[in-house]
Amino acid sequence: MEKMSFKENLLQKIELERLASQVIASCGTEETTRPVDKEAMRSLLE
Repeated sequence: MEKMSFKENLLQKIELERLASQVIASCGTEETTRPVDKEAMRSLLE
């Protein structure tokens, strides 16, 4: 496995935070019937 540079590591962390926020926002509450963003969830779990 290749060592990532600081910039690559930071960009990856930013992308993970963005995906996590997107998934959390898509979950909603019990009262709402918003579907979970499954594509973002898959990307986050990879």
